[in-house]
Amino acid sequence: MGDAWCCIGIERNTKLVLAFELGKRTETSANAFMAKATDPDCAFQLTTDGLPAYAAPVERNLGDRVNYAQYIKVYALAAEGQCRYRPPRVITAQRSAGSY
Repeated sequence: MGDAWCCIGIERNTKLVLAFELGKRTETSANAFMAKATDPDCAFQLTTDGLPAYAAPVERNLGDRVNYAQYIKVYALAAEGQCRYRPPRVITAQRSAGSY
């Protein structure tokens, strides 16, 4: 019942799905996803949206073997009568190094 979000880890070159987690947009779901998403011996790049719940799981599960960044999109106001499943136009996108 209620909202469900799917976190998906995709390898950037082959587009293969490495891991996924279905749940709420919470630190608990983010922690479960990040615990199974990577090889413990490999360093990699991780980019997320700006949800604050990601910071602690990134540090806890991935530590110094990840280059973490956030990509935050800023949307225009939805046009009158716009379909619910079509997001509004992106005005800007902000990139920042993740902080944890």
